[in-house]
Order: sequence, then C-alpha cells, then structure tokens
Amino acid sequence: MYKNIMFDLDGTVTDSGRAITSSVEYALADFGITDQPKEKLNTFIGPSLYDSFEREYGFKGEDCDKAVALYRYIYEKERMYDVDIYEGIPELLEKLQEGGFKVFLITSKPLKFSVQILEKIGLSKFFDHMIGPDLTDHSSDKKRLIEKAINEQGLEKSECIMIGDTQYDIDGAVAAGVDSIAVTYGYGNVEAMKAAGATFFADSARDIGKILGVCSDMVDEIRRAFKANDDIRDKGLTTPDDIERFDDIVYGENEKWQVLDVYRPRNAKGKLPVIISVHGGAWVYGDKETYQYYCMSLAQRGFAVVNFTYRLTPEFKYPSPLVDTNLVARFVAENSEKYGFDLRNVFAVGDSAGAHILGLYACMLTNTSYAQKFDIKLPEGFFFKAIALNCGVYRIDKKDGREQDLDLMKLFLLGGATEDELEDISVAEHITKEFPPVFVMTADGDFLKDQPGNIVEKLLDENIPFNFRYYMAPEMQLGHVFHLNLRLSEATRCNDEECAFFKGFVD
Repeated sequence: MYKNIMFDLDGTVTDSGRAITSSVEYALADFGITDQPKEKLNTFIGPSLYDSFEREYGFKGEDCDKAVALYRYIYEKERMYDVDIYEGIPELLEKLQEGGFKVFLITSKPLKFSVQILEKIGLSKFFDHMIGPDLTDHSSDKKRLIEKAINEQGLEKSECIMIGDTQYDIDGAVAAGVDSIAVTYGYGNVEAMKAAGATFFADSARDIGKILGVCSDMVDEIRRAFKANDDIRDKGLTTPDDIERFDDIVYGENEKWQVLDVYRPRNAKGKLPVIISVHGGAWVYGDKETYQYYCMSLAQRGFAVVNFTYRLTPEFKYPSPLVDTNLVARFVAENSEKYGFDLRNVFAVGDSAGAHILGLYACMLTNTSYAQKFDIKLPEGFFFKAIALNCGVYRIDKKDGREQDLDLMKLFLLGGATEDELEDISVAEHITKEFPPVFVMTADGDFLKDQPGNIVEKLLDENIPFNFRYYMAPEMQLGHVFHLNLRLSEATRCNDEECAFFKGFVD
C-alpha cells in the first residue's frame, strides 16, 4: 500500500500555464523573440528554466542567466498567482490527509515560489513536506528530489508513489525506484510518459484517488442510494419533546469524523443504563445524523443512548472503526457523572456493518489473544452487559461471500482482503465463553438473513445466552434493517423486544 504520496506542482496540482508561458514571453521579448507557438512555450511547464531556455532556444551562460532573471522578475511581480487549481485536487488532498497519508510536494519550481503559491491558494495545509530547488539550483532532476524526501524522512520506496504530468516526473520516479502516476490532464506528452515507464495513468484527480484507494465509484453509488432511502424513511421526523439531547461532542482528535450525541429521557433523574449504537452503512456510509431518530426512540425506552459517527472506508482503513468504537467506550467510562451513565449496565446495538464492527469489538473486550492483535488500549474494567446484533455481517469469505462485500473488503482492509485478513475480521472465529449475552435478529426480506447462522452455532458451543428473532409481517416482507423505520409496527415490536432483553440484565 502506498503511504507516501508525492505530487508535482505545475500541471498536476495547479494549472500554471498562463503564469509560466506569459513570463517566458516577457523574457524572450528582450531578445527580440516574439510570437512563439503555444506548444513550444508549454514545454517550459515542469522542468528547470535553465534547462528549458537552453533546450528550446540554445541560451547559455549569461544569456541564460539573463532570461531566467527577466522571467523571475515579471513572474514574481505580476504573474505568479495567475493559476487555477485542477478540479478535484483539494478534495483529493483532504481525503489523503484524513486517511493518514504523508503528502509531499516534489517540484522543480524554486521552493520559495511553490510555498508562496500553495499558501495563497489555500493548499499548503495539505502538504506534510515540500521539496524543491533554491533559486541557484539549475537542475530539473526529479530523481534527486525524490531521493531527498526518501532519505530525509526514512521512507520505504515500496510505499512511495510520484504523481506528475511530464516525462521528467516519470523519469525521476523510475530512476529513484518508486512507482508513478502519469496524469494526462496536464502539459506533458502521454506517449513519452508511457515510454518512460509510468506505473499508472490518471485522467483526473478522482482517478488518482481511485488508484490510491481513497475514491470509489461503487462507494459513491452506495452513499447516494442509501442516503436517498434514509431521507425518505425519516422525512418529517423531529426530536421528541420528552428527549434531552447533547449534540456534537468530539470524542477523538478529528472534529469531522469523531463526534457523538447523547440522548436521555428528559424527566429521568440520576444514572441510566446505557446503549451505545454502532451505525450501519456497508462500512462506507452513515453518521450519527442518519441514526438520530432511531437512537432517540431507544432513549424513550429508559436508556441513555450514545450515537456516534466513526471513520469510514475508503477514506480510512480497518481497524479505524474499532479504534473509534473504543474511544466511544472510553468516553462513556470517563463521563458517567456528567451524562448520567450507569457503568454497571452498558449495552450496545449494531446494525448491518455496525453489527460486524460491534461484534469484533465485543470479541476484543472478551478475548485477550484477539485483543493483542491490535494497538488499541481498552478502557480498564469496561464491559458490555449484553449486546444486540441486527441484520449483521459476521463472516465474509471469498468462496461464499457476496461480490459487493468482497469488493468493499478490498477497500476496507490494508492488504486488499487476503484470506488471513478475512478470517481475522470474522466475528465467529473470535467468540469465546466470555462473549456477552446477545440478541440476534434478521427478517424474511433481509439480504443478509443467512448470516446469523455463522455465529449462532458458536454461541451454542460456548454456552452464551442469546435470543434469536426472525421477523415477518403479514402483508409485506421486512427488509434489511427494517427496525430503523419508526413508522413500522414491526420496528416498534423489534425495538421493544431488544430493550426488554437488555432490561433483563440490568442490576
């Protein structure tokens, strides 16, 4: 997996064609050279000015120094910021930053100008390191700049990839021993980049994201379709008058992804049993807003409910959702007085992919050897009294798994869903006799209704108390996560039965 992403600037991040070519024209005019073809002027975008003036016009020595000085005079005075950001680049850089990638600028443009431009256009915040020549450096050698980044930061070459729009970028990557992405929307020659040995080609910033595993057409379609259905399901719902809510509490370091709400019955006094809700969404969709009405309905049944957003794929990889679930557990443990959490009676519900995440986290809490696989510090003394797994996924394998689930696992797992990885995220493989009592449910129209069979046998083997419910309705099939549709009487029955199951374990 690539962890260190190296971007060229001109022609890759920014379209600086006007700024560069107009400055070249200004310099050439002093030599009596005018009306130059655009194609020839565009060759100055990317390599060193010294190399370009010598290659295209035969300038050497003092003439070359003079041409560069004239270019830099007008460029810095009037032209430098006449650039456009290529479509999708800010979003791509943000995804890379959020995903924990190290992002480098590797440019032949003098570093002084590069830094000023990126600061002016608001992109400097996305770059961890910027590497480029000073004003006295005449070389276009990208190999030297790439190797400087590798050596100074102690990087593994196999984890680095160079992204650029010219043969110089690809030549440098090949010579430095790293992979490369040749972008076709810039100013370079595609055939020359092919001949140079580019590893990948990208027609857009989005294509770069797909190669790096942070963008996916499949994920975009899932998010669009799921949101449309959820918006219809929850249309017109509002916060009930009998619920008190505490919103947008940051439980981690990321204010966008690691936020939660707490809901309590408005007139309840003292500490209440707690339900932590792990939302569903195929590991790629969902947040606390999507689950707020369902979670408030659970709170109406006499619980303090914690409803949280966690980090999704493809922006983040496994085990990020487990890390976030653990942070929420720690939040509950550390805020029992503030929000009235009864730590003797902590429960959890998980739906669909959220049931998978919750099942794995329950395994971590109850299976020491499994917990040791993770660099996650569990909150001391924290435990679930019981949990509910709704319409969940408990095993994914290459032989019998749904094709879409396997494709999602390729995005979710760092190794691209190897056999060992899939076994490692199988809930059934890690259940022990210490696993909490569990309410397992599905429905006749649930496309995952065969999944409970993967854990029921193990629950029986380990002698773990559980209830299994298979819900049906007289006039219709009940679909996947039907219990979230608060307008259905069957949803009310299911949620009543789950909460009654929990209350049977309250001290």
